[in-house]
Amino acid sequence: MVVRLLYVLKRAGQLETAIQLAEREMPHWQQSPDFFFVLGDLLLDWAMAHPAQAEQEFLPLVESAWSTSLALGEQPQLEGSVQGRDSFLAAHNLAVLHEQMAQALREGQAQI
Repeated sequence: MVVRLLYVLKRAGQLETAIQLAEREMPHWQQSPDFFFVLGDLLLDWAMAHPAQAEQEFLPLVESAWSTSLALGEQPQLEGSVQGRDSFLAAHNLAVLHEQMAQALREGQAQI
């Protein structure tokens, strides 16, 4: 229910409430790839809402959350587990994030 609530809060635009909940609940979800996958999505939305702090503060957290989801691997025994959050969905999100960060770096270097 916690993972689903984080997703619902994110979709409702209640990012601050969702992040506070995630911080409180994180110790209980250390073995849940779904928690870390949704956390990465939530933090990405927060980064987009706060672009000045995104690159230095939030995007590394997004990367860490999705990498943790991928590293935890499949956990189908966890209730509400969504197939792919622990594998191809996390890998896809990481690939897109890395490509976008690389593109931003290339564009930044071109402006110098």
